Amino acid sequence: MVLLEYRRSIAGSFDGLKGGSQAGLLLAYAGSLLLVAAQFYTIVKRSAWIGFIKKVGGVRPWLSIHITLSFIGLIAVLVHAGFPYRFNSDDLLNHGLAGLTTWLLIASAASGVFGRYVYKRLPAMKKTFSYWKPSHLLITGLLFFASIIHMLTAFGN
Repeated sequence: MVLLEYRRSIAGSFDGLKGGSQAGLLLAYAGSLLLVAAQFYTIVKRSAWIGFIKKVGGVRPWLSIHITLSFIGLIAVLVHAGFPYRFNSDDLLNHGLAGLTTWLLIASAASGVFGRYVYKRLPAMKKTFSYWKPSHLLITGLLFFASIIHMLTAFGN
């Protein structure tokens, strides 16, 4: 019984960080900006700046920055979406575009973790990695597209 009361008191402290509250919106925008900043790695790696990247430490630190920014942005946006309390699949299914955007965020993060694992731990699976990369980019692209639409339509509410 004490554990249940403790959980309820903690759950209430997250209410002000959800959805339509000012703090929740700031958290969502900060998380979104971190997720956008994390994509700088993707752009730089595929651009003419790769020579510059090699001069300033190589690709590995940039990947670490990408992962760190993505993780912090993921946590911020998930708290905005109601995580860890009052966050379940039924709620996400009932919230239309906001729910879809959250599922795409989770899928993109899971895809990133999987890709990092395959690339680092299973060198024999280089062929799998070549299939993974376009899938991860597609999921992330869909996430950003859905996020933009969600933010634009949220202004009307």
